[in-house]
Amino acid sequence: MTMTMVYAIADRTVADEYFAVSEKVEALYDRGSLPADAEGTQMLKLRREMHSRMLGNGHCARPVEMDCHFETICESCIFFVTTIEFRPTLQRQRDDAATGRLVWAAPGRDRKTLAGFFTVLGETRCAVVTHVSADAAQWIADEVAAHCPNAVRCADPFHIVAWAGDALDVVRRDTWNAARKGGMSVHARDLKGARYALWKAPENLTGRQQAKLAWVAKVNHQLYRAYLIKEQLLQVFALKGEEGRVLLERWLGWARRCRIPAFVELARRIAKHREAIDATLEHRLSNGLVESTNTKIRLLTRMPSGSKARTR
Repeated sequence: MTMTMVYAIADRTVADEYFAVSEKVEALYDRGSLPADAEGTQMLKLRREMHSRMLGNGHCARPVEMDCHFETICESCIFFVTTIEFRPTLQRQRDDAATGRLVWAAPGRDRKTLAGFFTVLGETRCAVVTHVSADAAQWIADEVAAHCPNAVRCADPFHIVAWAGDALDVVRRDTWNAARKGGMSVHARDLKGARYALWKAPENLTGRQQAKLAWVAKVNHQLYRAYLIKEQLLQVFALKGEEGRVLLERWLGWARRCRIPAFVELARRIAKHREAIDATLEHRLSNGLVESTNTKIRLLTRMPSGSKARTR
């Protein structure tokens, strides 16, 4: 399905031709049924061959008498047949799906921009979108629900984990401010330097950062507990599937009872988006490829030093 959608979006010319022919064929046969002997030899031949002309990468082998309700997902149909002449097209489909080639981009990060994408995609293709991965912004959820009613919305793991990182940083800042106001200047300075030790994955810590984390565990139990809660949320998305859902339920119980305001609030926020997070754990989708592409684009816009034009 992913390969089908990428192909349909990327090869816009083929897709437009496909839908144009489909509409003409449907218009011919929606005018009412004719007696079996009224079609004539040539019309009967045209009726039998119309499916082959509709597909851009193969043939439809379904019986003429059988109606088709899924004409935009042919590659996954049992009646889909392809031959050697379509090999270049199929190879491009495979390469697009494997490489995750960018097929659409536009300036802006708002409701209007997203609505513009769905307009380009078209109502027919929107109807066959099965999954959408995005952050938990309500305006994204509203647009997806309005244009892709059959799609399962998945919450991007990176953004969910980022919420936990933000909550941990709130706890660190509060602890630092309390130490500074209490006259514990040395302690406050050491806490300020613990930021990266608390943020980084344990396996990526340097020796100095490991020592800093051990110091936090010894002298500030609340901050270290906040760190452990954050790390367990990462483990939820590492496990995925049913194991991930079970661990998430336990994580929510821990966060609700931890008596750390930032993480109690985080538990409420995650519970609010639980359906989309469970979908992510089940279908294992993320925005990783899109976020990587965005990073590359931002890097490219910074490279031409001194240029103020964003289009250069």
